[in-house]
Amino acid sequence: MEMTQLNTRIPCNLKASGDAVLERFGRTASDVMRCVWQYMADHQDLPECAKPHMSDEKAQYAHKCAAIDAGSSMVAQFAARYGASMTQDSRAAMWEDATAAMLAEYEALDA
Repeated sequence: MEMTQLNTRIPCNLKASGDAVLERFGRTASDVMRCVWQYMADHQDLPECAKPHMSDEKAQYAHKCAAIDAGSSMVAQFAARYGASMTQDSRAAMWEDATAAMLAEYEALDA
């Protein structure tokens, strides 16, 4: 299996605290990162601890749109897995239908 490497910067004290927890559980940072990436691939969503704080309505709107887009992608994958055809046009139509009410809600935020 081909692998890739991630590099990240975090405060030294945060790394030390996290490393202590990993050691207690016999895990590595790589183990945890693989788990996080697998979660995102499986759920097409961020883990709860990584989700942005939805303190304003526009951020909530953006999150809902991303969820709708991920959902239409999952439907297309499901259809392909079971031999049903789903064109890019039908996927786009599904997305447009699902976001029509959301767009009105978003525009009302600036009114």
